[in-house]
Amino acid sequence: NPEAVGARVEVRTELGSRFAWIRRGEGFGSTHGGDLTLGLVWAEYIEDVIVRFPDGELVRSGPVTSPSSLIVISASSG
Repeated sequence: NPEAVGARVEVRTELGSRFAWIRRGEGFGSTHGGDLTLGLVWAEYIEDVIVRFPDGELVRSGPVTSPSSLIVISASSG
């Protein structure tokens, strides 16, 4: 599962938490891109990003100082 399909991504800000699942192929003949977008427009800072991979691995980023994009690499991804 090199694309982490099924992983849960949670972003915690001073306004609360938002989460989404990494998915692929939502229906017949459709695709789902590789980017995951969470609407955080009113948040001033990101306290933590938590990724729970399908194999049970948990990755936390801690505070994010440059929230324009963040890449998380699983230890089991090679």
